[in-house]
This record gives sequence, C-alpha cells and structure tokens, in this order.
Amino acid sequence: MKTAFLNFRKCENNDPSKENFERVGGNSGNIVFCNSLQNMIRCESVTTQDLMERASEFDSLVVRDFITIKEGADLAWFQKILKAFKNKVIVPISVGLQAVEMKPDFMLHENAVRILSEIAERAILGIRGEYTAFILNKHGIKNIRVVGCPSMYFQGNYNRTVIKKDFKDVKNIISNYKTISNRSDNALDISIIDFLSKNTGAFVEQTPFYAGSEVSNGSLKKYLNFLRNNRKLFFNFDEWYRFVKKYDFCIGGRFHGNVVAVLAGVPALFLTQDSRTKEMTDFYEFPTIAINNFDTSKSMEYYYDMADYTNFNKNYAKKLDNFIDFCLQNNLEVNHGFQQYMYRKITEKNRLILKLKEENENQREIVLNMKNQNAVQQQSLDEQKEMCILQQEHTHVLENRGLL
Repeated sequence: MKTAFLNFRKCENNDPSKENFERVGGNSGNIVFCNSLQNMIRCESVTTQDLMERASEFDSLVVRDFITIKEGADLAWFQKILKAFKNKVIVPISVGLQAVEMKPDFMLHENAVRILSEIAERAILGIRGEYTAFILNKHGIKNIRVVGCPSMYFQGNYNRTVIKKDFKDVKNIISNYKTISNRSDNALDISIIDFLSKNTGAFVEQTPFYAGSEVSNGSLKKYLNFLRNNRKLFFNFDEWYRFVKKYDFCIGGRFHGNVVAVLAGVPALFLTQDSRTKEMTDFYEFPTIAINNFDTSKSMEYYYDMADYTNFNKNYAKKLDNFIDFCLQNNLEVNHGFQQYMYRKITEKNRLILKLKEENENQREIVLNMKNQNAVQQQSLDEQKEMCILQQEHTHVLENRGLL
C-alpha cells in the first residue's frame, strides 16, 4: 500500500520568522510529532495542495489534523479531504480534545461527530488519551485505540529508558513554559518565569509570541533579558535533539519540549495545564505537576526528585507494542521496531502456551489426586463392607451354636 502523510512544509533554518511559524502550524513542537511519525511509518509527506492533486496515487492517508479539537469545532474544512479520499483508508493519529479541564460534557459538534464517525468506518482512530476516548465513546465513535502521541515512538526503540543522576551531579538544566504574551502578566506565570530564570539556563520556545513588544511593559519587563538571551528556538528536530542531549534535567509546560528531552534520555518534569497534556502524561506515566500547584518556594532539587521515571521505564515497551499493533491493524508499514515487536509477540505467545500447559498439568494432577482419593475411599468402603459381612456371618454362626 502507498500511504500519504498530510504534513507541514519543511523549514530551512531556525529563524523566528512568520513564514517558518506558518510552515509548522504556529508551534515548532509540531515538528517533533511529524518527524517521529515519518520516522516510524512508511509514508510520503505531502501538503494539502499536493494531496488534492495526487489523491488517486495513494491507498491510504495518515493525518495529524485532529490533535487539538476545540469544543464546538465543526471540522468542516476536512470535508474536501474526505471527498478526495472517498472509500479510502484515512488514519488520524493522536486525536485529542482541547479543554482547560476534563469536562465530562465536552461539546463535540454534530458535524465533527459525523466526520469522525465516517473515518472510523474506514480505520481505527488513534487517540491521545483516555479522556478523548471517553468523550468519543459517548458520541458513538467506538472504533478507536488510545496510542498517545507518535513523538514518543521515534526510532521504535524498545530499550528507551530515562536514567537520573544524583542531584549533586546535575549541572545543566533546560526549561520551557508556554506562550509568553501580555496574558502572562499574572501572579502565577510571573512567579514560575521568575523561578525558571533563577534556576535554569537555556529556555526553549515554540511559539512566535516570545519576549515581544507586548510584554515590554508591566511585571514581565524584568524578565525580558532572560527570555531574549536564553531563548532557543528550533525548526529542525535533529538540531533540537542534539542541543537538549547536553543537559541533565528539563522542566516546563511544553509537552513536546519535554518529549525531546525524554527521547534524548534526559529526565523531564511536565507542568500540566490542560486536558490534552494531562491525558498524554497520564498515558505515558510521565512525572507531572499541575501548573497551579507549582510552589516557587521549593528548590530545584525538590522538583528534580519529583521526576520519577520508574513506571515509565517499566511500561514504555508495552506502549510501543500497542502503537505498532495499531499501525499494523490499519495496514500501515512500520520502519522501526517490527522485528522486536514480533519477537515479543512470539515470546508472549510461548509464555501463554507454557502457562496453559502448566495449568493443564496442574489440573491433571488435581484430577489424578481426586481419582486416587476416590479409589482409596472406595477401597475403604469396600473393606468396611467386607468387615460388616464377616461380622454378620460370625454372629450367625454363634447364634446357630447357641452361644449368643
């Protein structure tokens, strides 16, 4: 099968230009998502215009366009793609709802329900987390599977682990936060930016509204030098990865900013602020703290200690199994991890077979023991019966002789 991936246009440099941000959908974190997806799935990257012109060339389409479905969004813009790919497989990966909190009554527009339902008739939808799955199920969309974000499956590495140093050996700390704008001029954001400015070095930004003129006045003004001088911005995944790998700890509110650190083996503490981030950090068992609970009176060592990757390291391989299985169920070819996936499947199958054999042997032994016990009991009954007969015969003889 020939698969198309509806992707962004490639950036040629790391300039914080309007054109570059437009190329990546306004957030450079999207390149982490797209780079990993292309790395894992055999597909051809196309733009929307290319897709409309070349739809007949492809058998299936992978889309990343439903990663932030807002309440009430009708998704009408996707109708033309549905029409162009009529009766063909469309696989949305990392479908996620965008909400401040996990509202059980999230309003999914009826047209969005119709479009997602139609797609779900052709393929399994890859969902970001349990919250999105819950809301879609409520609306009758059930052909879904929670897979998280493809950014975490880069290179299909089954040996991926995050190992922490002792804090005394932590020398370089990198941070990120969220879009810095005039809306950041509030007590909570300012206190966290102040904490990061005093305790971290490089500050990775992902959106265009960094340290701009709109924050040149007010309480944020004193942090402009930190934001401007320490800011790092990447439109190339490899450069981002190599840069972060030099650090010992990462802390911040950017999901993909922290994911790059995890991919590089650097422990990260995720500051969560909405449902989309929270359901993914829950899925991967990342160490987290809600931004509203961040206490700037605590030390960086305190937050470093919170970054416990025990559960992540223990369960990551199962998440990768799940993602590869999802791809195969949708007839998508994977570039990495397939051999180990199959080995793990066979090993698991053999383990289950051995377990069943052991259970069968145990059952046979139980049945045999029961038979032996029954035989012993029957023998005892037979012996008792014979004794009774002998006693009756003996009594009868004595009676005949007049001895009783």
